[in-house]
Amino acid sequence: MARLTYLTPDVYVEEIPGGPRPIEAVGTSTAGFVGQAPNPRAPVDRAVAISNWSQFLKVFVDGQTENTHLVQAVFGFFQNGGSRCHIANVGGIPEIAGLRKGLSLLEEVDEVAIVAAPGYTDAASYDEMVTHCEADTRQDRVAILDSPQNVTDIESLTKVATVKVPVGGKLDAGKSETGKSEPGKAEAGKKDKSEGLRPKPSDGGYAAFYFPWIVIRDPLSPDHIAIAPPSGHLAGIYARTDSTRGVHKAPANEQIRGALNVNYRVSQDEQAVLNPEGVNCIRLFSREGIRVWGARTIAASDSEWRYLNVRRLFIMIKESIARVHPEGHQRLPHAPLAPGRAHGCQPRGIVLRPVRRGDQHAGGDRRWPRRHHDRDRPGEARRVRDLPNWAERGQRGGRTGGDSRELGSTVKAKLE
Repeated sequence: MARLTYLTPDVYVEEIPGGPRPIEAVGTSTAGFVGQAPNPRAPVDRAVAISNWSQFLKVFVDGQTENTHLVQAVFGFFQNGGSRCHIANVGGIPEIAGLRKGLSLLEEVDEVAIVAAPGYTDAASYDEMVTHCEADTRQDRVAILDSPQNVTDIESLTKVATVKVPVGGKLDAGKSETGKSEPGKAEAGKKDKSEGLRPKPSDGGYAAFYFPWIVIRDPLSPDHIAIAPPSGHLAGIYARTDSTRGVHKAPANEQIRGALNVNYRVSQDEQAVLNPEGVNCIRLFSREGIRVWGARTIAASDSEWRYLNVRRLFIMIKESIARVHPEGHQRLPHAPLAPGRAHGCQPRGIVLRPVRRGDQHAGGDRRWPRRHHDRDRPGEARRVRDLPNWAERGQRGGRTGGDSRELGSTVKAKLE
């Protein structure tokens, strides 16, 4: 607002902003799905917002009876508490090209906070998904990665998957249980036991990996039973946990609605091998039923980003501040802290300029009663530190237009 000029004697009234500006938390439960829709006339040139199962049936199924992993995932998403998602239909685009096209459509949707490509379980698909989420221009969402459907050796899930290039350079994407070619579907049971099946680590923890697949009723033919990738159901659990508890709560120890069985029963000893490697297990318990029994990312076990709720919480904080101060939000390269801290983290990825201290304190205090910080008082849960110009610090060429302030926060890690 322009300042008034006082040139004549009079009484002047001027509105001057005072006090901290509120920082409203951005949404964290909107999912984006990439896959093939049964309806051949479904849109393929844009990501379509869907708010309920009936709307999905009308747009992407339209009376077709052929089931796909996309159908199973979206049904599981709404069944488990999801309320809004965006669908990127790959149509007839084959293999990795279709996945890449779908992810490019989701790039245009800023509200997406969870990305899943149900049934894409090969090394190339994992790489596309993780790269999409941790690119410097994004870093505002996490990927849910499905394990291969058939796993005969648990040790293979602790090794990073690679891609074999046959003669001619064409990759075999595998076939689905219907016998039709399906993008990204790996025939894990036919692989050599020495081959790895897990995605490569993400230093920033922008993806989570789940095993095994689940048994559900066919959404389009309820009298039939189908084996489905769990990513859609898990995205619904993320949304449900965010709504009932908050994004700071790990989406673990939660029941999977609609799951009737698992196609591999993980024992406690087997999970003791998989959990440190970032493989989140879906367990069948005799009394508690089928539950998600892990909430780790695919970051290294000594990383401060090894817990999913920590990564998603800081995405929410960063994007919430960016909405209030879009001119001052700068994405910086991830600077890891020293390993070995059992609780919390203080990421160096948020720098604001110019910013008033009251804004961050207001936001921190409002979220404080949820008790997700790793300190006893609000003042100890976050810090605001003045920084000199980046040019003077040698971090980036050119002037920043003023001094900067660094905002840091701590968070409680989940109890395992």
